[in-house]
Amino acid sequence: MATSTTTTWTSQILSEAIASRAVPANLPKSVVLGLVNQDSIDGMPTKTKQYSVLTDLGAASAATEGTDIAATQTMTMGTAVTVSPTEAAAVVAEVTNQAIRRRIPGIGSNAVQSLLQSAQPGPIVDALEDQASRLAAMCLETAEKACVDLVAGFSNTVGTSGSDVTVSNLIEAIYTAKTLETPHEDLVFCLAPNQVREIQLELASTSNASSSIWFQQADASMSNANLGGENGFRGSFLGVPVFEFSHSLAPSVNAGADTAGALMLRGRGSFDSGQVGALAFVEGAPLYFSADFNLEGRSIKLGCVYEFAATELSDNFGVSIITDAP
Repeated sequence: MATSTTTTWTSQILSEAIASRAVPANLPKSVVLGLVNQDSIDGMPTKTKQYSVLTDLGAASAATEGTDIAATQTMTMGTAVTVSPTEAAAVVAEVTNQAIRRRIPGIGSNAVQSLLQSAQPGPIVDALEDQASRLAAMCLETAEKACVDLVAGFSNTVGTSGSDVTVSNLIEAIYTAKTLETPHEDLVFCLAPNQVREIQLELASTSNASSSIWFQQADASMSNANLGGENGFRGSFLGVPVFEFSHSLAPSVNAGADTAGALMLRGRGSFDSGQVGALAFVEGAPLYFSADFNLEGRSIKLGCVYEFAATELSDNFGVSIITDAP
């Protein structure tokens, strides 16, 4: 009789062949975070970043030759924007000695114990790479949510509470932005998934589809799916890029009856040296890991912390689009 998997060697055969990687979780994308100014005060002897604000002093008056100019202009400034990063995202996970040994075959107990007792974040993160990545993802999701929530807060708004977003709302948002006379016109739409869907449905309706302007002249490439990227880009509307943030992070407005998107100035790079946008994201310190050996629990506590704050730089650099929640 031949030796088989059900006879002599049963106890020496692994019950599963564990894949070297895990099936990814359904996680929200980082979209709005890439459309705002990003700064850091890491290493600076302060806890606050301040942004000075210029005001429109109006047009100059006429003068008459040989006559003193009537008055000296007061160079007034607006109220400065200050932002103080905090430990806005923090999480700790505990993993036991035995769990690490069983998860990483071939590493003996002495090696694992030495690793844990060293409490050095670098080697521990390397050993627990997949789980450490999950902790970092939690912190980055909190950072993206902080930026997404700000799109609902501009004083200038379009849309109607309890009603679907319409093509007219987007056109009105573009017009409103023009009336605000912003420093530049690199505008972007940041919309919730249900807002993108409602616009696509309206563009595809019989009454709108029969209008030759959408097929021969007007730009509405956002009516295409444009899926595949991680930055949420969905095409454009009348030449304005359209970005879609994740459904799970959509702002809750009017006690959950509505949600919000926005048309806003895109920020590029640092505020001090890049293109000024509507929003800013300021790091107090880059995302970091720390580790602590737990003697009683025979385990390691791995922490992940991200110090940051998000802020609106100017209320007149954006237009909120308030429409019904899905």
